[in-house]
Amino acid sequence: LWMTTMQHEVPPESLSRVASYDALGSLMLGPIGLLLAGPAAALFGVHAALIGTGVISIATTVFALAFPEVRRLRARTVVSAEVAEAA
Repeated sequence: LWMTTMQHEVPPESLSRVASYDALGSLMLGPIGLLLAGPAAALFGVHAALIGTGVISIATTVFALAFPEVRRLRARTVVSAEVAEAA
């Protein structure tokens, strides 16, 4: 869903740059999360660490949805060539 939205919303001339920033962030933050998971579980306990990561996930989703531009995103309807020619 993320890649599809990015391809629909980002201008073609900027898509490769935006995709590279997205990949860089994902590749950097993934290992950092794995690095912090063990110490967090040892310090707070496994249950509390899992609850904490769930709260962080929900909070970041709510933060993203706080922006009107994100809430206004709608699925585009694709008109096939046959339907367009008939009209």
